[in-house]
Amino acid sequence: METTITRKSNAKNIEAKIRNGIQAHSAIRIAEAIGVNPSQITRWQSEDGIIPKMARLLDCIGYDSPKQDLKLVAE
Repeated sequence: METTITRKSNAKNIEAKIRNGIQAHSAIRIAEAIGVNPSQITRWQSEDGIIPKMARLLDCIGYDSPKQDLKLVAE
């Protein structure tokens, strides 16, 4: 139970960082930089959009964890 609560909290923190980054840099500028329509950024931020899901994924792989380094190796 504690792990589940911690995971939800960590995922929410990661999600907040992503959302704050979007707000700080503007959805329009981000959309232009990555080649999508600004409305796509808005859809990503919805409750069932990709940002909450990616935050959970990043939490599961320990991306935001200070305890370990994440190293991805392509083979």
